[in-house]
Amino acid sequence: AHSFGDAHCSVIGGRYEKNFNHTGKPDPTLNPALAAKLRKACAVSSDPTVSQDSITPDVLDNKYYVGLLQHKGLFTADAALLTSKKTRRLVRLYAAKPATWKKKFAKAMIKLGEVQVKYGEEGEIRK
Repeated sequence: AHSFGDAHCSVIGGRYEKNFNHTGKPDPTLNPALAAKLRKACAVSSDPTVSQDSITPDVLDNKYYVGLLQHKGLFTADAALLTSKKTRRLVRLYAAKPATWKKKFAKAMIKLGEVQVKYGEEGEIRK
């Protein structure tokens, strides 16, 4: 679902900053050009938002996976998908085969729709 929507700079975990994890450099798993773009975009106000998918930010498609292969995932969890043989294989599959991604995504959304609704104080509501 990171294929569509925005994220607050504060939740990216400073991956784009020049002192990620006290190294004096941005996160080495993040595309350097994207890191520079994020530094600029995230410096404009107290907590601006940036697109989660830098390739097709307003389209729900498989380009998120294409971006992952270019090290353009915003979150540490995105980058982690390339560290496991199993998930890296899936990232490559979804990047190469849009129809496969679309079918799997639709199936996942149906499954998510079957999750029980929480009421009152049981869950968390996000805007």
